[in-house]
Amino acid sequence: MLHTLFGLPADIGLAEVLTGELEFLNAIRPTAVEMLSVLPAGQPPTNPSELLSSAALSQVFADARREFDLVFVDGPPLLAVSDPCIIGRQTDGLLLVLRLGKTSLQAVRQTRDLVQTHALNVIGVVANGLAVDDAGAYADRGAYYRTEPAPETKRELVEVGV
Repeated sequence: MLHTLFGLPADIGLAEVLTGELEFLNAIRPTAVEMLSVLPAGQPPTNPSELLSSAALSQVFADARREFDLVFVDGPPLLAVSDPCIIGRQTDGLLLVLRLGKTSLQAVRQTRDLVQTHALNVIGVVANGLAVDDAGAYADRGAYYRTEPAPETKRELVEVGV
């Protein structure tokens, strides 16, 4: 999706770097955003998990860390395919994104289990989908400074493993 968002060609990218068809720096594309470059996914391979499990991915991340100040990897949902678990082991951490009112508690629990099973480092969670009408529910900022969560909140936090 990043190639679409930034109006970049989708024909070359990470897949071509991993297969050795293209050098890392030749696959990087500048964007209209100053100081932001993108490595698109490239052509979908027939064996994505196998390709991502190769030693070439470690080299791509080493090259990226050497060439850029910050490296962010946009991947598919953790529960959709195995790719994020493979990639996640090569990164400093995962930023999980969920949609309020859409992501089920069961999906959050499955995600927690996958993260624990694969020993992935979660550095944060982004919760999208807060409606403007819900903003008033967060007006009591003092609630954030309580030392002990309300009993119903504590129960959910323990179950989810947050």
